[in-house]
Amino acid sequence: MKYIFTFLCVALFSTMYVYGQFPASCDPQSARGCIGNSLQLTVSNGKGAHYVDVNGYRIKDKSQTMMTFEAWIKPQRQAGKIQFIAGLWGPANDNNDVWRLYFDQSDNLVIEVNGDGTKLGANDNTIARYPAMGLYGSWNHIAAQFDGNTGLVLLYINGTQVVSGRNDTYPAQYLRPPENQSLPMQIGSTNGLSDNENLFRTFKGEMDEIRYWRRILPQTELECERYKSRAGNEAGMIFYYRCNENNSTFTLCDATGKNYTGNMRSGAVCDKTDRDIPLTIITSVQRIEEDVQCDDKRT
Repeated sequence: MKYIFTFLCVALFSTMYVYGQFPASCDPQSARGCIGNSLQLTVSNGKGAHYVDVNGYRIKDKSQTMMTFEAWIKPQRQAGKIQFIAGLWGPANDNNDVWRLYFDQSDNLVIEVNGDGTKLGANDNTIARYPAMGLYGSWNHIAAQFDGNTGLVLLYINGTQVVSGRNDTYPAQYLRPPENQSLPMQIGSTNGLSDNENLFRTFKGEMDEIRYWRRILPQTELECERYKSRAGNEAGMIFYYRCNENNSTFTLCDATGKNYTGNMRSGAVCDKTDRDIPLTIITSVQRIEEDVQCDDKRT
């Protein structure tokens, strides 16, 4: 594991909203932080496709009006295919569509939230897309957000907002509960994968530090906290996969203690990664000394 020395901005955020068993019994102190593993998904089609089912989490009513999904990803390009990153979507158009994050056939990164009550396919959905060819083959932090107060969906790459979208005709106000409540949220896939087996693919590559929230994380928090291992009891965090499991374990620990564990399917595992981890140095500067000279840039 390589370390890059860098100075990061420091921000304080409330961590007082706590429920469930915390710390999680599957998340000992020794497993926290980044220890060099990631979720590795290498098969993207057929019955052996790799993905993760989120255990137990359901959207049962219309009360969830915000969300943030964030993760480090190192995707491989699948030319001409739709490649799912995460979501709760399908099967059957509209009936079980809630939200999904994916790469489309034109190599755009896309966040899509389904409208409610009209069942007009994509016409009543809220969509934002951003050219993302540069993400393939390298590690980047991505975040997808939905804000029902504004009707906006937003995408962030490495802590910077790159695009937003709103459906002015059919503005979304909440995440629509799927009709089939037994369907799980998925990482690396969606339940609608079988709707078009020629076009749809599961995610191929690596993921790390997967976090799902019931709130909008501000830009400063996304930028300043993306390199950090979070505690797991931060306000609004629904589930958190550090992806530090060994390669003989097939369940991702939920560090929040809410037990929304991730069931790795079809041979998906966590294993050693090449993701570079910056070493954060926090200091309080008392004095800076420098010889004072006049030149064309300083006086």
